[in-house]
Formats: sequence, structure tokens, C-alpha cells
Amino acid sequence: MIRLNQIIKSYDSFSLKIDEFTVEDNQSVGIFGKSGSGKSTLMHILGLLDDEYSGEFYLDDEDIKKCRFDKLASIRNNKIGFVFQDFKLIEDETVYNNIILPFEFSKKKVDDNKINELLKMLDIFEKKNSIVNTLSGGEKQRVALIRATILNPKYLLADEPTGNLDDENAKIVKDFLFDYTKNGNSVIIISHNIEIIKECSKIYLIKAGVVSEKK
Repeated sequence: MIRLNQIIKSYDSFSLKIDEFTVEDNQSVGIFGKSGSGKSTLMHILGLLDDEYSGEFYLDDEDIKKCRFDKLASIRNNKIGFVFQDFKLIEDETVYNNIILPFEFSKKKVDDNKINELLKMLDIFEKKNSIVNTLSGGEKQRVALIRATILNPKYLLADEPTGNLDDENAKIVKDFLFDYTKNGNSVIIISHNIEIIKECSKIYLIKAGVVSEKK
């Protein structure tokens, strides 16, 4: 479980304020807001990429504010997966080499059976040895999904996961994200697309930097 309480993150001309925010196990949580509302700031906090804020943050009973840098890195590598809007793939490497990166950081043995299973599930097995810069946007997003989930992180953060996709690819990505919660994991979807957000089991709205749960 993730629990944020009385979080304030301030910049020169902007503040993000969260009274209470929770993500239960096996849950899909949607975060909806317009561009500039603070969605990316919240994602960075949830992903342990930003620790310059006040308030409480507990992740599986771990007090995140008290963790040292190496402990935060370990939690992030083992429990959190990221799907970025711009994919953040290595464009001049193969699909396979991009997918195995998490194994290198975790020092776990590469699981080719699982890689092949996910490639087939997302219908891009034939692209396994293709260079990423030859792929379409939808194919890149599916590679990013596999890389983010290959180590089965408990929490998956997806930033505008369907933002630049056509209807067919958007459905493939959306179905994969919601299916991911069936194994006890949690998915946090951050988007300004209300169509994907409204399918989540819990929804938070961000307006002018204030985060509130939609009842």
C-alpha cells in the first residue's frame, strides 16, 4: 500500500498539495488533470524520483522520508515500474536489449521465457531483434510496457500511456494495464484523457496543484 499524508511540494510559483492519497494492493488508480496542473510532480514523488517535499509517505509500511539514497534506489528498482509518455527507450538498440535493462540494474538473471511470453502477448514478438528507431509509436509503447513490467514490480506508474496512440494500440495498452492488477499489483495511471481514467477503481483530480479524491 502507498499512503501520502499532508504532502506539500513548492516551487517559486507553484505548490502541489495532497491532504491524503492512497493506493491499495490490487488497485487501479487514475490521476486526472490538465497540463501544468501538477501531474508530473506527483508522479515524480510517487516514483521516488523527488524527495524535496514535506509530509508523510509510506510505501508498504516503509517511511520513505527516512530512507537513505541507496535504500530509495533499492525500493524503486524492486517495487516500481515506469511507463513514460516519451517511452525513454534506447533508440539505436534492439527491442530485446531495451527489455533486459531492468535485469542488469537488479542483477537478476535474464528470463527469456517471460520476455518471449510478453512479446507474444502484446503482439510484437517478430520485433524482438528490431532496432527501436524502426518501430511505430504503438510498438514503442508496447516495448516500454514490457520493460516496465518484466520484473513484476508491485506498483506500475503510467504517464499518459495512450496519449499518442491510435484507437487500436490504445486498447492494447489499456487492456494490458488493467490486466496487470489481476496478479496483486497496483497500477497508477496519470492522464488528461478522462476515457481511460474513468475505468480506474479510484480517481484523483488535480486542479491548480490541489489533489483530491473523486467521490
